Amino acid sequence: MAVKNILYAPGMGQDYRILQEFRNELETMGYTFSYIDFLYDEGSFNPKSYDCIINNTSEWWIGISLGASVLYYMYNFVKNKPERITIINPFSDRRVLANEKGFDISTQWDFSPKSIDISVKHIDLVTSVYDQSISMYHGIELINKADADTKNIIYVDADHQINSIKVQIELAQCLYNKKYLRGTRDGYKSCNIYQWERDLF
Repeated sequence: MAVKNILYAPGMGQDYRILQEFRNELETMGYTFSYIDFLYDEGSFNPKSYDCIINNTSEWWIGISLGASVLYYMYNFVKNKPERITIINPFSDRRVLANEKGFDISTQWDFSPKSIDISVKHIDLVTSVYDQSISMYHGIELINKADADTKNIIYVDADHQINSIKVQIELAQCLYNKKYLRGTRDGYKSCNIYQWERDLF
C-alpha cells in the first residue's frame, strides 16, 4: 500500500500520549501523521484561520473528543476535502454538553458541529460504551446528520480516552480492515470491540 497521510486532532489538553498505540499501529500499516498546530480555546473560534487544517491534503482525518468535533465542523472550510473522517467520542453541541456536565463555557469555544451539513465519502464514528465525559448520543447525532456513501459505527468497550493498549490496537485494525465491520444496524456497518453482553438499545 502506498503511504498515506492522516491529519490527527487530539482532545482537550492536547495530550498526544492519548491514543499513541492506536497511531503507532496505523503507522505499521503504512500511514503517516500530521498534527494540528494551534491551541484549543485560544481567542475566538475562527475556522477560516486554521491553516494547518485548511491547507492540509491528508486523505483521512481522525480526531478524538474536542478534536473530533473541531474536524467535523471544519470540514466545509477546506477546499481539498479528505475522503474519510473518523470521529472518536465527539460532542455534537458544546453548549449542550456544558449544560449536561455543568461546566462554564464562557472561556471555551462555543460551537455546534451538528449545525453543519457535511457531505463526505466515508465517515466512521467510534463511540466508547463507558464514556463518562460525553454521552454516546452526541456522536450518533453527527453520523446521522452526515451525508456519506459509507457510514461505520464502532462500539468500543472502553472509557473516553480509550486507555487500553489492546483496544487501541484492535481499533486501528478495525478501521484499516473493513472485514471487521460485519454487522449492520439501521443501515450502518458496525462492529463491537471487546463485545459486551448487554444490549445497548
